[in-house]
Amino acid sequence: MDEMLASTHQTPIRITSKSIADPSGKAGTSVKDLVITALAQMSERSKTFQFVDYEINLVQQDTVQYLSSLLLGMNAMNIEPPQVYVSGAVSYIDENVVGKRRSLGISADGLIRGHEFSTDLAYDGDVHASIIALELHLGELRTRTLVPGIYAANSAIVAKSGSGIEGGGTIFKTGVQFSLSNDHSQGSGLALRSLVDLGMIELVGKWLKLPYWQCLSLNEAAPEFQRELRTWYDAATPAYLTMLAQTVLRRETYYDGPVDGISSTELKAAIAEFQMDQDIPSTGLLSFPTYQAMLAKRVPVDVHGNVQKVDLSAVAPASDALSLKEGGQGPIDVTLSAEGGDHPRVGDELNLDVRLNRSAALRCYYEDASHTVTQIYPNPFEPMSEVQAYSSTSIPVKDKRFSIRFEKPGHEEVLCFAANASVFEHLPSELKGPGLETITGFPALVDITNAMLALNAPSLSVGRLNVAVGSR
Repeated sequence: MDEMLASTHQTPIRITSKSIADPSGKAGTSVKDLVITALAQMSERSKTFQFVDYEINLVQQDTVQYLSSLLLGMNAMNIEPPQVYVSGAVSYIDENVVGKRRSLGISADGLIRGHEFSTDLAYDGDVHASIIALELHLGELRTRTLVPGIYAANSAIVAKSGSGIEGGGTIFKTGVQFSLSNDHSQGSGLALRSLVDLGMIELVGKWLKLPYWQCLSLNEAAPEFQRELRTWYDAATPAYLTMLAQTVLRRETYYDGPVDGISSTELKAAIAEFQMDQDIPSTGLLSFPTYQAMLAKRVPVDVHGNVQKVDLSAVAPASDALSLKEGGQGPIDVTLSAEGGDHPRVGDELNLDVRLNRSAALRCYYEDASHTVTQIYPNPFEPMSEVQAYSSTSIPVKDKRFSIRFEKPGHEEVLCFAANASVFEHLPSELKGPGLETITGFPALVDITNAMLALNAPSLSVGRLNVAVGSR
């Protein structure tokens, strides 16, 4: 949870806690101190929570509290009141709700060479389980009201087990007795610490509307979490949902516009592309499944379990010019492969296969050994530049309505640029022709790359294929 909070960049929240009651008196644990520890662990990096430590119970006041009261009375100290507080109780402890007991005894006697003997052996084992329940709530101090829907109610099972073996025997009037026992108890203290950690994660996650179940390694498809997400979605304002969509889609490079909470046709097109890649009906509307998918993107978890949350005020940087020039690819994975490999011979044909890891617009340019630059996609036979995620785009198409033949030995190169559909609308007219014609004004692929980078589009990505043509 600390990792998730660290990226929210929230202002510090002052918080305190009431004494967590234990009406049964069986817990024997200072639950309030466990709450303080849980909040401290959540704030180790994020510095989100500032715990206000002040006790008004005169019986429980220590030296620090006494001096604080004295200084407050002298106007020598100013304690800023907390915004929220934690309340709750160890609601019940049911002991021995489950019990199992096993016992077995064996005895024997007889004669050995005329002498009597006797022996006995007994085994006894039992298991008992108790249930501890903890209720936690979050309240607003200024109004002394509990925040509706912000609660945690969890329980844990504490097991105790024991086993023993006893035996004895006599022979030749000599007797032997032995006893072995083994007892194990999980204890209520550790169970309460786990319940407090779980409860505080749940309280903070619900209050700040964070997908806290990711901290618990739980599947968000669980009905309880689905209900929680639905509640958040129904309570969200249109401006918040719009800003969430703009932030997430800009981070995922589907959207290049401003993050201002204002809807636009560009944003709607970006939502539709995102929905298409997430197997959601592509309507361009912020439906609940779309909100759910965006929330998962907002708080991604990497293979190491590290969580990063997208700040709603953050914007994605434009593609780094130096990175793309030096072989970088950009946010979209553009994969190029040539049928027959990258060492063809004169007279062979170039057949490309292009794949993207998300839906985007695609433009491909080819520079032959004579340094002639041609746009090969889109072209008169494939005029649509939009490509679906993970689909195969063949250049030329399989019906061979045109072909690209290697006519002389040397180095040749193909560059394929992918970006959001609206990005390429701002290209110079020479780079937006129908295709399969020599491009004027841009004598080399590096010039086209510079023109692409001048668009300053965060989604701009590039794939490269270098071909060394050999003699026949």
